[in-house]
Amino acid sequence: MKSGSFFSDLESLVAQLAQIKQDMVGGVVRLSDYLKGIAGRIFGPSPEIQDHINRNSQRHGLDPVILTEIIRAESGFNPNAVSPVGAVGLMQLMPDTAKWLGVDDPFDVAQNIDGGARYFKSLLVKYDYSLKLALAAYNAGPGVVDKYKTIPPYPETQQYVDRIIKSVEMKKKGK
Repeated sequence: MKSGSFFSDLESLVAQLAQIKQDMVGGVVRLSDYLKGIAGRIFGPSPEIQDHINRNSQRHGLDPVILTEIIRAESGFNPNAVSPVGAVGLMQLMPDTAKWLGVDDPFDVAQNIDGGARYFKSLLVKYDYSLKLALAAYNAGPGVVDKYKTIPPYPETQQYVDRIIKSVEMKKKGK
């Protein structure tokens, strides 16, 4: 392992743990889900989740590395994750978005990944395959990205986009 890779991984882990701490402070994360989030962020998806990621990436024409990193950022691979604003499951679908996508049970791994993958693909199409804009819209909502016509000036969204882009680049370089 190269030292640059170690420090990049460590930096990524620290950022992910900070997000978990923020969720815990919000009082919406049970201890068991907190521990699942840590494990998921460190060790990655279970074989079942990875299988759904691979199938949905192929089905919807998405890069499985990008889909994996979205799920890592959104839920830490915890299918029971619920955010302070009510987003649910692996891909943190908001209830209205899940309903619009026909996701009956957002805690169901297969339904959540399929719905989230379809939603993310629709954002890529909407933003002419700009990964940065699609990620920003996935995090902050397409209305906000449309308003600013760029990544919105929200630190959380800017960090989210940067973190996923960096992580995808590291994975593709084999680090």
